[in-house]
Amino acid sequence: MSRARRYAVGTALAVAVALANTPAASAQKTPAQRADELNSAGKELFRKHQYRAAAEKFHQATVLSPEGRLYWNLCLTRVQLNRLRAALTACIAVEPNGAKDRVIVKSRKMIAELRAKGITPATAELNADGSEKHVPSKVNAHNPAEPSKTGTASQPSDKGNTTTVPPNNGNVTGFASNPTDSNVDPAPNLVKKPTFRYDYSWSLPFELGTLFNSTLGGADTENYGDSGPALRFHVDIPFSKKYGFGGEGYLHINSIDEDVLAARLQIVDFGGALYKFFHLRGNLYIRPLIGAHVAVMQPDTNTSAVFTLGFRGGAQGGLVFGRRSQYVFTLTVEHTRYLSAVTESSSLDPSFYGLDRGSSTWLLAAGFSMRFSTPFGTTSIFTLE
Repeated sequence: MSRARRYAVGTALAVAVALANTPAASAQKTPAQRADELNSAGKELFRKHQYRAAAEKFHQATVLSPEGRLYWNLCLTRVQLNRLRAALTACIAVEPNGAKDRVIVKSRKMIAELRAKGITPATAELNADGSEKHVPSKVNAHNPAEPSKTGTASQPSDKGNTTTVPPNNGNVTGFASNPTDSNVDPAPNLVKKPTFRYDYSWSLPFELGTLFNSTLGGADTENYGDSGPALRFHVDIPFSKKYGFGGEGYLHINSIDEDVLAARLQIVDFGGALYKFFHLRGNLYIRPLIGAHVAVMQPDTNTSAVFTLGFRGGAQGGLVFGRRSQYVFTLTVEHTRYLSAVTESSSLDPSFYGLDRGSSTWLLAAGFSMRFSTPFGTTSIFTLE
């Protein structure tokens, strides 16, 4: 092969390789591939708690490739933004657009939870973050392309020109002047979220404190000490989310220190109580309650137990916090009155320990509570796809 021919062949190969590496010749990314990249970027933003930016990525992904998993990610992100109607709309789109069984199961659970709260799907056109788009309130009936002049007044001037006088103290004609208008979703940074919520389904509080002996063991005896530790477990279920009424079941494990005539007194209370929330300000509340329980007392080591009824009343102050108001710090003050104790054991005389008469205690305790929005006895852990 001559030198000229070899040069021509080499040049042709070099040009072919160069053209193959150009963007025009390389394979274009499909909409599904671009949507997958947007989905990955959205998940990274979600992990950084940048939910508004993540919602934008997931929304763009659903436009490019309407897949069920992408709608699920958009739904979950809108929940974090407290755009619940928009979240429900996205969740409803999961199953019709195809998804794996686990994604469909999660979407169905979320739909059930949102509907249980009375949430309905959004009907207006939505932004990516779930807020409603601002749309003109009216259009000209004769010329839809021309904005309506309803609400404006035109006054002729000396030269025949007209001067438009804005109505409603200068509000822009054609748009709702009140941010609470039904066709306007306020800007996200103007939405005032409730500072205190009753709309949880159940909670699990626990408390640790000190039980102070008032008259247990007799007012004038030295059977038991002045105080002891108290550990308390509750299950709290609201009965009226609107008015803040509810009830709780509880198990209290108490102890009074020993004194001269007896060892440590163990008391186990189990019963129920009713309460009413009163919102103070911000995230603070106070909750009076009354309750009744069965008390099992072991008045000394290696003895049988005695039984009695107890009645408790008190007040609890709480600080609600968390993105969905799901955590509560509490401080409780209570008074409990016990009736005289009885026993079925012939070898145990309650009067020997001063438990044959009415007695009372006081309690000061601090606690923590976690609230759940799922039905009692269930929890939901939702993850991105």
